[in-house]
Amino acid sequence: MGDNPLDFRNGARSFPEVDLLMERLLAYPDVDYYASESDYPKMLPVRKWVKPSAHSSVHIFPGGNGLAQGVERVPTDYAMVLMHDLDVLEGYTQAVTDGYTKSQDMTATTILDLLRRGGADPTRCFYTNRFMGVRDAEDQYGPNPGRKHQPFVTLSDEMLDLTLATIRPRIVFMLGRSVPDSLGLKNWWRRVYVGSATICGHAVIAASLTHTSFYRRNVITASYGGRTGYEAEVEVIKAAMHMAHLT
Repeated sequence: MGDNPLDFRNGARSFPEVDLLMERLLAYPDVDYYASESDYPKMLPVRKWVKPSAHSSVHIFPGGNGLAQGVERVPTDYAMVLMHDLDVLEGYTQAVTDGYTKSQDMTATTILDLLRRGGADPTRCFYTNRFMGVRDAEDQYGPNPGRKHQPFVTLSDEMLDLTLATIRPRIVFMLGRSVPDSLGLKNWWRRVYVGSATICGHAVIAASLTHTSFYRRNVITASYGGRTGYEAEVEVIKAAMHMAHLT
């Protein structure tokens, strides 16, 4: 990790905007977050920067710099892809040492293809997570366990607010049901799909997409613009791009 405790780049190029976000995250108390003694798995704060692997096409914040591979500057005034949370503890710590595996890159590979099909440029998007922590758990499925613990929610809200202020996206693509639910946009999942919204005080076009974990199994319930499944999600992206005047 280097001698500098903030040297989370592992040899990757630094960007001032990303440095600002990570320094804010690292400034929070190094404590575990859980709602009660019986509420496990608990959330652990992220304190290391995950090495990108040779397979990685997107380095998702806070396990990476939030950018597609090879991007030369942090993109603004375009779109942000908001995922759920980074990883489980075992997978995260292994990635810190060895870099991401192919299976860990699956989320990025799937969303890149979907964005392109919908007419969005993946290299102009910023990729981050709704909740800033890793799960001390066996798997990463279901709602984030830290969502009931207000200090952890406050950390994540403040990080999202800062990220929105820094990146200034016109569109926020939200992956999965839990992300819009946590932002007070419950109707977006399988009902509204896309439209104007306020997230942490920022006016954006919000678009709800299926999370890429078990994507083929879950996308079949999507229905928008007279299309179903994968094609419905392509239409959601097209609609968001049109609403944001990016086409």
